[in-house]
Amino acid sequence: MRRTLKITKKNKTMKKNSLLKELSLIAIILSVLIFAGCQKNPPKPTPVAPTLTVVYPQAQFPYGDSASFSWEAKGSVTEVTLNGERVGFSDSYQTGRLFDSVNTYKLVATGPGGTASKTFAINVGDWTTSIYGMISHSHWIFGYLAAKDSTTGYKWYIYPKAGTDPQFYTFAFFFEKNGNYVTKNRYTNKIISTHQWGLLPNDSIFTIDVREKNFITLIKKDSLFFYQKSMANNPNGTEYPVKIGLLYVRDSI
Repeated sequence: MRRTLKITKKNKTMKKNSLLKELSLIAIILSVLIFAGCQKNPPKPTPVAPTLTVVYPQAQFPYGDSASFSWEAKGSVTEVTLNGERVGFSDSYQTGRLFDSVNTYKLVATGPGGTASKTFAINVGDWTTSIYGMISHSHWIFGYLAAKDSTTGYKWYIYPKAGTDPQFYTFAFFFEKNGNYVTKNRYTNKIISTHQWGLLPNDSIFTIDVREKNFITLIKKDSLFFYQKSMANNPNGTEYPVKIGLLYVRDSI
């Protein structure tokens, strides 16, 4: 009897130790699985709210000039739009010539952290604030035709016939905002010819490209004077340089 009792106690001890080993193994496996799960699914970072920084002309802008502005979007951003059109997160924009007094733009940056928007306006002065405006604001008519060369002592000489010839006053000259230079009949509005014009600054004197020729131009609010280098013929057939000048004034009709 005593021997049998000892064997029974020994068996119980062995079973207990085996159970503890199994429980320890299960605990280790569970720990490994939990750790692995944490590694595969780390906590997601909190999205950063978008911000927008815009740099644009805030002073009054000259009529007919082209403006530029730039922006930068930061934070958790997935899309940026300018007036509804998708643009870069950090970019710039060239407006083209501005003629409206107020030109409004809206930038919107969106992302998981929310939305940021910036609405701003570029204010444009009236037509007197730029050379382009003074030229293109309204049409012109002929004022006088002049020339200067060695025969006039290099002084401007007004051709009297041009000043009295009615045909010069039938024309109206339009330097249009779209770059067209159009000559029309002043009274019937019939188009006589269409060419191109442009304007480039050069030490406060301006070059206009009219009929594919360069003219040096002097501008006042209600008068426009430009001249072209040309060649004239002497009675003996030889050529000599001459500058032909035209004065345009604003039409009153």
